[in-house]
Amino acid sequence: MPTLYLTTPGACLAARSQTLVVRRRGHPSQRVPLLAIERVAVLAPTQLTSAALAMCARHQIEIVVVCGRRPPPVMVRLCTSEAGLALRGAQFRAAADPAFTLGLARTVVAGKIRNQRRYLQRSRTGGETTGARAALQELLDRVETAETLNQLRGIEGQASAVYFGGLRSLVNPEYGFETRNRRPPRDPANALLSFAYTLLTSEATAYLAANGLEPALGFFHEPHRGRPSLALDLVEEFRTPVADALVVQVCSRRIVRPAEFRPGPNGGVRMSPAARRRFIQAYESKMDGPFNERSGEQTTLRAALRRQAERLTLTIGTGEPYVPFELP
Repeated sequence: MPTLYLTTPGACLAARSQTLVVRRRGHPSQRVPLLAIERVAVLAPTQLTSAALAMCARHQIEIVVVCGRRPPPVMVRLCTSEAGLALRGAQFRAAADPAFTLGLARTVVAGKIRNQRRYLQRSRTGGETTGARAALQELLDRVETAETLNQLRGIEGQASAVYFGGLRSLVNPEYGFETRNRRPPRDPANALLSFAYTLLTSEATAYLAANGLEPALGFFHEPHRGRPSLALDLVEEFRTPVADALVVQVCSRRIVRPAEFRPGPNGGVRMSPAARRRFIQAYESKMDGPFNERSGEQTTLRAALRRQAERLTLTIGTGEPYVPFELP
């Protein structure tokens, strides 16, 4: 059964006669039969009435409250359901299954490399990235023959090095991008990339939690204290379409200027608060702007990310093959 998402600030969730009622100022009330949902995901400031909480508890409807998309998201589970516990139990069993883990990790990495290659192919400097695209195709062909996670991570690492070498020709040279560096990022372009990945990972964490999964238990990314490993798995296929494409656009249009970065600790650079606000606005526009899928259907990148979280939930819960998000 689907998840009821509450994404409008100021909404109210009430209860009446075996239905949940969503009230929003200036809009008609929305009635949702209890049998139509499995959980409620609260992703914006929302009032939850005591009657709605009691009804959800009685009918085993899990409520997940995620406070903000900004990193790090704060998550609280209310009215935990048997179905939610069963799903997370399936997630733990799947993570302990080497065959399942390797198979899903291969799919994740293959989706990421395909998007990297396709983005370079579509770029205005496609001729300059011919070598990188050929190398990425060779690495993509090796993904399905990787016999261990370590082999797969080695292929993914090589692909990233090749890809960022090709991406260099797309980034405005004023931003100092030569290759990917982080912790800390040492030039404005890398600082923008790191911040974009952080925003994207925070949002993926929220959607996975909203679907009842444990964001810290991943497959390609091993669990590590304080790291949302499953969210990082989900983000892999979106890094290029969202974060990398956004940074290329921001640098090309000088939405954030190189002069708005200052030296930070350990040779890194820091973005000014004003630049950070403009970058967040650009990120929101990117996520909510129209996007054409490979199927020709028009959607948004935010809707696609939420859909992929639902697909991953289905894969973990039922074993159905996972289909990654791909650029058209």
